[in-house]
Amino acid sequence: MQDIWNRLFFVPAYDLPAPPPNEDRPYLLETELAEWYPELTEGFELMIADVQAIHNDCVERGIPICVYCIPSMECADPRRWHELEAAMAGRTSYERGKSLQLISQALKERGIPYVDVAGVLIDHPRVEELYFPYDGHLSEAGNRVVAESLMDYLLAHGLPGAAFAGDGEEHAQ
Repeated sequence: MQDIWNRLFFVPAYDLPAPPPNEDRPYLLETELAEWYPELTEGFELMIADVQAIHNDCVERGIPICVYCIPSMECADPRRWHELEAAMAGRTSYERGKSLQLISQALKERGIPYVDVAGVLIDHPRVEELYFPYDGHLSEAGNRVVAESLMDYLLAHGLPGAAFAGDGEEHAQ
């Protein structure tokens, strides 16, 4: 893209600075680093601000909302977590579930309803069956577990601000 830009005669040439070298660690665990670097913290804060804005827009329009997170397969599956942690031993320190804990805490502080779907996936006795092994997406079984978890939450708590047909009441968390 830089070459195309620099071939345009009506704009000055621009040399992009060299990107920093890649770190020798699995990118899938970046949000589980024990010590976050400034860009990771900034990204997290931007994400929370975006979720807050979506929540505010929904509240203003009378649309019920709740939030949940799907952990990476590496974070959910203890066997995969320990394999990756062992491979990184002595080089990088991680905290399993750190990002999920920070997200849950940030949403709670802002009064945004949060469903602990991640905990249900992590605690599942056959967590390895809940994800496709090569791409990390939820399998049919994983999607079923998430759907059941959301259903259980909605049956127990309702959807904040939602009136369900036939009951004439609003359900709050």
